[in-house]
Amino acid sequence: MSSSATAAATHTLAHELTHVVQQRQGPVAGTDHGNGLLLSDPADRFEREAETNAHRVMAGPAPVRRAEGTRRRPRSAARR
Repeated sequence: MSSSATAAATHTLAHELTHVVQQRQGPVAGTDHGNGLLLSDPADRFEREAETNAHRVMAGPAPVRRAEGTRRRPRSAARR
């Protein structure tokens, strides 16, 4: 997978995971298209929030999760 394809996939994942969080907080707006799926309008607040979050995720450094009880070692002033 190319780096641009990976970035696009990561953006989409961040966008869709935002929708998961939104839906866990309660019903979200959408239009029924007759097949049982509700699709949101690209201009609604849920889509705007998901897109904003995806851009924020892509703009920042990758988070590092450390095991509980571990600390980051401070950098020493002198390198050996």
